[in-house]
Amino acid sequence: MMTQHERQIFVSAYLDGTGAGTSDLCKDLENNVVILKMKDTVAPSDHPCIHFRPQFTHGKTDALATYNYADPYVAIIDGFYKHSECRAMPYTAIMQHLNDAEFKSSEDLYRLVRSGDASWGAFSGFEGIEKCYGADRKR
Repeated sequence: MMTQHERQIFVSAYLDGTGAGTSDLCKDLENNVVILKMKDTVAPSDHPCIHFRPQFTHGKTDALATYNYADPYVAIIDGFYKHSECRAMPYTAIMQHLNDAEFKSSEDLYRLVRSGDASWGAFSGFEGIEKCYGADRKR
């Protein structure tokens, strides 16, 4: 089990890596696409690809640049993991679905995963995952 500090570091790295990775991908696409059609209303400098990347804006940073911006995500994962049958879910699988479009409380996330209605391919292939994912549907 990770310590609180280790969880903050992991989530911070995930958020930073996701942002940097999608930005780099968009820059590579922009630099390597021979023909890129843009709508008249979008300037080339607006990097339209960037608008499609996942956003994670539920955290806050402070003047000391501590890991506070990871805390809301760590809290949700900690709450989700209080349900022992769901501890097989890896942090990365959960983090993928805490972006702004899917952000929800730990209990709402737990209910969604238990229902089996979460269309998350990442919730497969892990031993013990069946005890949590879709468990309510099987009853």
